[in-house]
Amino acid sequence: MKRWYVLSCLPWLLAAAPQVPLITGAIRDQLGNPIAGASIQAGAASVLTDAAGTFAVESAAGSVTIQCTFCRSTVAYVAGDGTVTAIVQRYQAPAQEQVSADDIRALPYGHIESAMSLTPFVVLNDSSRLLPGPYLSYYGLSRFGGLVVLNGVPTYDVAAGASALRAIPGYGAVAAAARSAWDEPRYGNLAPGGTFLIATAVPQTVQATALNGTQRAGDISYQTGAAGFDAAVSGDDDGSRQRADAVYSVHGDAGTISANVGASHDLSGTTATLDESSANARLHYDRASSFPVYADLSADDSRYTSVTAGGLPVNGAWSQVTLDAGATTQGKIAAFFDAGSQLATGYYDAHSLGGVEVAGANAISHVSAGVQSRQQGFFWRAVLNAVDAQYTGGSDGTSTPLGSRMVSPSASLAYDVAPGVNLAVDAGRSFRFPTLLETYGYAADLTSLHYDNYAAMDAKLTVTDLRRVRISLLGVRANVSNLDN
Repeated sequence: MKRWYVLSCLPWLLAAAPQVPLITGAIRDQLGNPIAGASIQAGAASVLTDAAGTFAVESAAGSVTIQCTFCRSTVAYVAGDGTVTAIVQRYQAPAQEQVSADDIRALPYGHIESAMSLTPFVVLNDSSRLLPGPYLSYYGLSRFGGLVVLNGVPTYDVAAGASALRAIPGYGAVAAAARSAWDEPRYGNLAPGGTFLIATAVPQTVQATALNGTQRAGDISYQTGAAGFDAAVSGDDDGSRQRADAVYSVHGDAGTISANVGASHDLSGTTATLDESSANARLHYDRASSFPVYADLSADDSRYTSVTAGGLPVNGAWSQVTLDAGATTQGKIAAFFDAGSQLATGYYDAHSLGGVEVAGANAISHVSAGVQSRQQGFFWRAVLNAVDAQYTGGSDGTSTPLGSRMVSPSASLAYDVAPGVNLAVDAGRSFRFPTLLETYGYAADLTSLHYDNYAAMDAKLTVTDLRRVRISLLGVRANVSNLDN
């Protein structure tokens, strides 16, 4: 009888137990981006936000305390329906080393290289030589600048090394990233100066923007389904840059195929003028799976005329076709492989100034292989890059073939010594093959193909309070030599 009494009272006891309220919410930063991994403290209960910045926690607290990396700690009150919507200020500068798309949009720069030079340890050199133009270089180690990769297309003047940055409107770029010599082994040529990845692809939106002042800019974008179009212009009192892009992509179970084409024009200068037009195209395939693979076929064409203050023209042009493919394995230790070939032609004509006129072509092939691992605050990578370069050309109507081969190893280590303290060390060899002007131009040595060989090591210590301060100390040791191979 007593047992029946206890059981009969159990539903009443459960009904009488207090229900713990459920608090749900979404956390975003001042730019509207979701904050993942933010700590939510509600009374004695706590939880972390997911990738979408949302959370759910059982608590009767009337407010929650929000903390996240590189954020201002914030207290948000729970609404009557148990929801929390909070905007947290994130300190963008110490949180990221690269220039973000929001930075590019917000900064009053008509030229993309001005924004990219804000990346730590990237040096901008705006040359006023016969072929004027801006050059970006990591650590300032290479006076020839780094390699510009525009929408996945390596862009390099094989004839005279003219800057590829001149025809890219700053406001037309939607993404930009700088990579050191060790981070992009497949772009071996010009590696000492780093690799600068710029995207002017169409954003997933329909928008139009116009700015006016000492720096002028305009942009219009349209995206529908798999296709899109973008046109941008920027400039200042010294000149203007225009660019138009079109993209198309198809997604399927077997992977993604995308295509993009673009054209640019630059007209700049006051006492001397520079008129340059360029076009590029890329066909890309990638498959994201347990064994990711990718393949690229790209083409680039550019031609320019630089007119001196005395009205004397200097002309040049280059064209190149690049084929590249690679694959990566998955696991605690991942292996990666990349192989490609580039065929380029070009000419440079300065005879109106009493200078030389050179023309020719080169074919550069490479194979890169390496292994890397990232786990528990420790990262390491080892890469071996083998390159073959064959040149043919001249300045007097005759053609002289030259060639060279090179192997460049590199290694990188990074370790989180303590929360907010990271030590990174890189070492290896990199190189820069010459332009046609350097090879066949003034006082040329046609007995062998000379190239710049860089042996370098750098160490960087980064300390941050994970909130508002990031301090990096860098030491670099480099040796540059010109070898006869």
